[in-house]
Amino acid sequence: MMKIIILFLIFLFWINLSYSYELTKDDINKLDSISNKILDISKSKQNNFLDNVLSYIEKFSQENINDDKKLAYLNYLYSKINDYYKNEISNNNTLNLIQKYQNEIIWNELKLNCKNYYDLVDSIAKQNDFPTELIIAIWSKEYNCQLSNPTNWHGPYQIFSYYYNPWELSQEDFLVETQDFIDFAKEKIDYFNSNKDYEIRFWKKISLSYNNYNENDIKLFSILYNWIRNNTDLETNLYTNWNLNNNLKNSSDWIFVILLKVLIWKNKN
Repeated sequence: MMKIIILFLIFLFWINLSYSYELTKDDINKLDSISNKILDISKSKQNNFLDNVLSYIEKFSQENINDDKKLAYLNYLYSKINDYYKNEISNNNTLNLIQKYQNEIIWNELKLNCKNYYDLVDSIAKQNDFPTELIIAIWSKEYNCQLSNPTNWHGPYQIFSYYYNPWELSQEDFLVETQDFIDFAKEKIDYFNSNKDYEIRFWKKISLSYNNYNENDIKLFSILYNWIRNNTDLETNLYTNWNLNNNLKNSSDWIFVILLKVLIWKNKN
């Protein structure tokens, strides 16, 4: 039922109506209360869910306020409800991955630096709508989550077309190089998704965002990041799957396994 409400709100914005009204603190408090009531109804799974939600919308629409203000109100409500359900989707995907693999992966402790700098990475990941856990997994695999540039001049993410002076990094400099990685990663994804040969071979495209990705997205990106070879597939590629289970043991974890361990750690903290 909640999808009906979301589609209704989305429709209002597809018609491209604009507004200039700026919400006051009282407006925001009022709208937060309305959105919380709508979400509470949704989570309670009441049989009369739709009637109850529509009654809030109808009551709100009949208030003695001008259309410009109503549009500002609707935009805020849409944003609040949409953000909530994006997070719900992300949490469900995370729990599904954890439940599927947590008893199979070969357990080496996630590196302390990866935990300590999670919030720093998360800040730039959110700005770029890119998965925090994937950035950390690549960084961990390539340079153990060290806040410095290695002596081969290719930076903490080992991008061979980029050159960085080998020295310790401030957090600000690290974020600049992380932005380079995200831009590079998105270019590779665009290349993969526009390549007809890859479409025929894998029957999938890569779709990654901050709140939403699945196992195939991560494995395909991991393969792409390390370059696709003729015998590459999602289940046996070692750059992706080392230490995923007892049949794929290695001295160190690789991309998908590191990402799983970040998710497990994050879910516990």
